[in-house]
Amino acid sequence: MITLFYSSNCTSSRKALKWLEQQQIPFVKRYIKKAPPTVNEIKQIMQYVDNGIDDILATRYKGYPAFAREMGEMTTSQIFQRLHEEPELLRRPIILSERKVNIGYNSDAIRTFIPRERHHFDRMVALLNSGM
Repeated sequence: MITLFYSSNCTSSRKALKWLEQQQIPFVKRYIKKAPPTVNEIKQIMQYVDNGIDDILATRYKGYPAFAREMGEMTTSQIFQRLHEEPELLRRPIILSERKVNIGYNSDAIRTFIPRERHHFDRMVALLNSGM
């Protein structure tokens, strides 16, 4: 199952929400401030990012500079706990499934959440429409 962690005042979150709905992909919608990722979900997210914690931090958040200064003195467990307790530190949206994650909205990257069977079907339709 796909989980969308979003913020209603975030344009990228609204785009991701609209895209998932338009594609009729089943997902669970969680408002990040009321239902933030658990520590275990944050660990799962970290497994799929390329550049570590830098990929998931919202550097424009007003609390980020203080967090960045404190982070060097924190254990990994403390960092994950803090991200759970202060989810504003996380970039949004976060689209999480059992095997992948997408941070932010990227119209190409989000397509990886289309089920494989549908990719094949869409390709066949495109071929038929092209006259091949």
